[in-house]
Amino acid sequence: MSWNGFASTAGTECLTTVRDLGDIAWAVVDRRDTVAGRPRVVAAGPPITPVGGRVIPLWTGTFDDFARFRDNDFPHHGYVLVCTSDGRETMMKVDRPALLKHSVELAAGRQLIFKLHPNENVERATREILAIAPGALVFAGGNAEEMVANCEVLITEHSSLTFCGLALGKEVHTNLPLEQVEALLPVQNRRAAEEIADVLRGVLRARGRAPQVGTDAQRIAS
Repeated sequence: MSWNGFASTAGTECLTTVRDLGDIAWAVVDRRDTVAGRPRVVAAGPPITPVGGRVIPLWTGTFDDFARFRDNDFPHHGYVLVCTSDGRETMMKVDRPALLKHSVELAAGRQLIFKLHPNENVERATREILAIAPGALVFAGGNAEEMVANCEVLITEHSSLTFCGLALGKEVHTNLPLEQVEALLPVQNRRAAEEIADVLRGVLRARGRAPQVGTDAQRIAS
């Protein structure tokens, strides 16, 4: 949504907070800090991943260590897993019937399991799936990464679970450009916490703010 869109489509009396997940050259952050009388903007700033580089996971325990999900209690193995998206709920252009038919073809008689996106309309999605793949299992909850770890083939649409499948050596089919996803695959080094600290120090330096170094007690007090 553009800044002009605030006034023309909603007005500041209706819209109080906007969440922005990325911009170019800190444009959203700078605009947020210089324009008064606008809704509050929770801004993430520009992506940190360098051009041609791999994704640096800025959270711990998942994207830097997908292998951990191999040890799980999910009771099924060797199936074709389809991880759907919430594209219809978020106004994206998706073709669910085509995805379902393609999944049935790829399964070629093997067990199909569908993991629904948390935002999806479960009743509608389940009804559509069972109409085309009546023998499929449909899960609205559960640990998706564990399901990926136990599958033989992974099918995704607009999903970061594509990273998980590639990292675990699965046969992956996706509507995303697979070569690009493979190039961006997060490094599997279980060093996310250290990487986070390194990246944040670099961001501070880029913004002209040198990272402060002090004792643990000083950092806690501040």
